[in-house]
Amino acid sequence: MISGLIDANHNNIIVSHNDMINILFSIVDIDKNRLLSYEELYRYQMLTDPHIELTYSIYKQIYKKLSSWNSGCYHNGLDIDMFNKSYTIYSEELGTNLIKDFIIIMRHKSIM
Repeated sequence: MISGLIDANHNNIIVSHNDMINILFSIVDIDKNRLLSYEELYRYQMLTDPHIELTYSIYKQIYKKLSSWNSGCYHNGLDIDMFNKSYTIYSEELGTNLIKDFIIIMRHKSIM
């Protein structure tokens, strides 16, 4: 699967930002409810940045930052727009890197 998403030299990803977000979201959303729960994000974090533990407290802070309503519905999970914001508006603050994470997940998925 990864071979169709990266060029022949393995240097450039040949899918758009939105495609990467949609692909990652669909992989991480294990229960397919269109929301990323703490448990799903914890697993994602362990694959992409295992040296940084995603505690429940940190998850709630991230949810609050990404939420348009700034509400306390963190138990529902992050929707795709919030997930996208973590890689765009709040990328620097959260230390996210979409291309790095995409490559890690696609390589991991190809060996499963």
